[in-house]
Amino acid sequence: MTRTATDTSAAVEHFAAKLRYETDASDVAAAQSADERFVLVDTRGHAAWHQGRAVGAVHMPTAEIAERAASEIPLDTPVVVYCWGPGVQRLDQGGAAVQHAGL
Repeated sequence: MTRTATDTSAAVEHFAAKLRYETDASDVAAAQSADERFVLVDTRGHAAWHQGRAVGAVHMPTAEIAERAASEIPLDTPVVVYCWGPGVQRLDQGGAAVQHAGL
């Protein structure tokens, strides 16, 4: 596969954009250890929540974010949403719902 300068530029832009809005478990753990201020939201369903969760997480299933987020998460607080894995569509839906709530 031959890559052009345009391809390379588009790829750099794509990954830079993702990194502005995404994090990983080790960064979240480091932020918690440093007592950084943020809300960790578990967007999974009730059954998954009862199986286990990240320490300090708030349970807010994706379908409930629109009605709950604005009243339960302070407006100026950074939010990290998580689900089963980084490729899960529900994670993107949760992130979008938090943004639509104005957080």
